[in-house]
Amino acid sequence: MNYCTYPEYQAAGGTVSELAFGVLCSRASRLIDSATFGKAEPHAAVCESCRQMLADACAQIVDLLAAQLAAVSYTHLRAHETLSDL
Repeated sequence: MNYCTYPEYQAAGGTVSELAFGVLCSRASRLIDSATFGKAEPHAAVCESCRQMLADACAQIVDLLAAQLAAVSYTHLRAHETLSDL
């Protein structure tokens, strides 16, 4: 289960593309499931307040994962640039 939809993510101020969101949201949702030992999904199905909080948490995790990927990509590119200058 993905804990937030792309429209919810955009409404929260998210800026990654819809394609990237699909991958990152799936990863974020698995992290939530792991941290809650799988108890978040059934609870979110019956508690709207918790579903909304989980959607917000998922959107925040998506942004963190996207930022982490951007930082790794930049560092990786700089390493190649440095190697080519040697």
